[in-house]
Amino acid sequence: MEALDTASSIRSIIRRDPTRLLQIVEDIYYIKDLDTLLVKVLYEARNFVNAEAGTIYSAKGRYLYFSYVQNDALFRGDGSKDKYAYSNKRLVIDRNSLAGYVATTGDALLVDNVYDISSNVTYHFNPDFDRKTAYKTQSILVVPLETTDHQILGVLQLINAKSDNGEVIPFSMQDRLYITEFARNAANAIEKAKLSREMVLRMVKLAQSGSALTRSSCTKPGQSATGSKNGR
Repeated sequence: MEALDTASSIRSIIRRDPTRLLQIVEDIYYIKDLDTLLVKVLYEARNFVNAEAGTIYSAKGRYLYFSYVQNDALFRGDGSKDKYAYSNKRLVIDRNSLAGYVATTGDALLVDNVYDISSNVTYHFNPDFDRKTAYKTQSILVVPLETTDHQILGVLQLINAKSDNGEVIPFSMQDRLYITEFARNAANAIEKAKLSREMVLRMVKLAQSGSALTRSSCTKPGQSATGSKNGR
C-alpha cells in the first residue's frame, strides 16, 4: 500500500512539474490557428491538474460565449448529444455567475464544492448543465484569460479535479497559481492568433475586391462580364 501511495505521489509531482508547464507554453505559441489553439489550451490545462472537464469562454462585448467544452465522463464516445448542450449559449459578463465574476473582476476563483457556495458572495453556480446531462459538478477552478495589457479575452474553467485513484477532489492553491500563470501566457498566444486570423480575413477580402474590380475593368462597354453583347 505504501509503495502504491509513493507511486501516486510521483505521478502527481510529474503532472505538476513547472518545467513541463513552461514547455507547454512554448508549444502553444507556435500554434497559429485560433480554434486549434483554444482546444489545445483547454486540454493542456485540464491535463496538467488532472481535471475531468473544462470550458473555455471567449469574451465579446457584454457576453461570454462557450467556445469549447471538454468532459471525459460525458464525451468519450462519438455523437454524444450532450457535447453541444451549451454550444449556442452565452453568459452575461457580471458578478452573478462564476465565469462572469472572473471576467468582471479579473480574479481567479477556487471552489471546493459548487453546491456549497457561501451566501455572502454575489456569484452562484448554475446547475442546469448537471440536470440536463446527469453530470455532477463539484470542484471548480476559474481563471481569466488576461493578456499582459490587462485585456480579458475570455475565461478558462476547469471542473472536478481527480485524484490518481479517480476520486473527485478540490483543486489546490498550487493548481490555482500554475493555471493562472498558464492562462496569462495562453491569453497572449490567443491574442496573437486572433490578430493573425483578422489579417488573413482582411487579405482575403482585399483579394476578392481586387478580383471583382479586375473583372469589371476588363468588360467592354455594352458587353456583360461573360463577353456577350447587350441585347443578344
